[in-house]
Amino acid sequence: MALLLLSLVIGAAWACGGSTDTPNPTATTAPAEAPDPTETPADTEEPDAAPPATSTRDWNVLGSRDALVTVLEYNDFQCPSCRRWALGTAQEIRSAYLDDGRVKMEYRHYAVVGADSPIMAQGAECAGEQGAFWEYHDSVFQNRTGVQGRTGVKVRGGSLVLDRPQFNACMDNGTYRHIVDGDLAQAKEYGVTTEPTIFILSGDQMTKFVGAPAFDVVSAVIDEYLDTAY
Repeated sequence: MALLLLSLVIGAAWACGGSTDTPNPTATTAPAEAPDPTETPADTEEPDAAPPATSTRDWNVLGSRDALVTVLEYNDFQCPSCRRWALGTAQEIRSAYLDDGRVKMEYRHYAVVGADSPIMAQGAECAGEQGAFWEYHDSVFQNRTGVQGRTGVKVRGGSLVLDRPQFNACMDNGTYRHIVDGDLAQAKEYGVTTEPTIFILSGDQMTKFVGAPAFDVVSAVIDEYLDTAY
């Protein structure tokens, strides 16, 4: 058992720039530029407590705030496994469940992979201030080239918003650094130790995935929770 745990920790360090707190055992087998969430099984855990299903802000939520089920993700824009989740399973959930208002998705920051992680996270919030959080989210995960440092984030984010000077000022002033730091502190409070970590929440029901689960695994939990919500 000790050897197994050691090998999982080493796998996680390779996948997400040295973050070794929680295993991501298959990240070494999936290329960063060819996301395929079915190749990245995730461990399922039953947490002692769940994060609140309602965000302190609106722009990082997709779907109805009154949804019966929340898919809550703690992610880092620099993590390859987060990219696989964002471009794979998360897109399938958005297509399959969000239209009828029963499921919502929420993104929170676990910006720990590198020095650029909190800067890129702040870029998402500054874009969100102008209604472009998810446009920034999708753009960065689809192509992170050039999104390095504050200047790179300004270039990418500034191309997605209506008011570029406002975006630049938001970045320069660190307007949402407290949000990024707060998400990280909250994540640690609820037992998040690696990225991505996914919570499926509905009332007092919760399931926690460590890693990037495949769509069929997540949808089975969502469907179960929807069935019991009525």
